[in-house]
Amino acid sequence: RVRRPSRSLRLATAWARTPPTRRVTHRPNPHADVKVGVIFHPSCHIVAAHGGEVHALAKKVQAPHYIMPAKSDDPALYGPEGSVIKELPAGSKQKTFPEQEHGWTSRGDASDPAVAAAIKDAMTEAVGYLKEHLPLA
Repeated sequence: RVRRPSRSLRLATAWARTPPTRRVTHRPNPHADVKVGVIFHPSCHIVAAHGGEVHALAKKVQAPHYIMPAKSDDPALYGPEGSVIKELPAGSKQKTFPEQEHGWTSRGDASDPAVAAAIKDAMTEAVGYLKEHLPLA
């Protein structure tokens, strides 16, 4: 017998975040087990290539998310006042990394001190957010 965790999280980058979100939102009680999510350099808008609409997708999200876009990620969608950010549930937040290119956390040049510092900052932010929303005690 497999025992499911009582709470889970979503931690992903760009493309990796879109298909699971889309799949999860099309089942009954879609986010009952997801308590929090973190998305580095989001590409949720790519759902349009699969017949979806990014704002409709964002409206279905029931757990708070921390979105961390790069300089090339559309600020109209993912910026501090972005339309996707406004659709996410209470407790969601956003931090732009204006000096980084899309994909910096997963495929950035970590030998570059600025990229390495941004990766460390993003991971520190993510861990803090996860601890806040998934306390161990």
